[in-house]
Amino acid sequence: MLFAQIDPMTEAEFVALGETGQRHEVIDGVLLTRPAPDLRHQRISARLRLALDEAVPNGCEVLGPINLRLAIDRIVIPDISVLTTPGGDKLVASAAEVLMMIEIVSPSTEPLDRILKPALAAESRIPFYGLVEPDGPTVTISALDGDGYRVVTKATGDEPLALTQPFPLDFRPADLLATRR
Repeated sequence: MLFAQIDPMTEAEFVALGETGQRHEVIDGVLLTRPAPDLRHQRISARLRLALDEAVPNGCEVLGPINLRLAIDRIVIPDISVLTTPGGDKLVASAAEVLMMIEIVSPSTEPLDRILKPALAAESRIPFYGLVEPDGPTVTISALDGDGYRVVTKATGDEPLALTQPFPLDFRPADLLATRR
């Protein structure tokens, strides 16, 4: 997943990469790269984005992978973001615009999704962090609490996930794996 480089990558160098068909993130000068997620991951992302899109209040927008600046030379690409500035048209969004950041755990990104990204998101003061584990599936939504996150709701399979803050959301994680015929 790491790209060989001699010097730390700057944000300007990151932006100059342009669209390559792969996901690139830069964290403190280290370029991380990987191919697009598998179909199950994308199915979960699409279903969850639809559920969120119906639930978010006016003034918010749900987007799939975006370039998100957590700090200088620290740009990540969350699987899903809920922005408080809808309709923007820029290459990189700032953490101050994000109400919720959601990651879907993949084998190749598990340590990033479970450990590094929540820590970086908390440091950047993103109010809510969501984690989806495809096996189950399990959805956990946590709220910023001091320097980290505390779980506010969690559900697996057919259990209903009932979220009240930052907006009401009610669905079953099992529905995220549903396929259409």
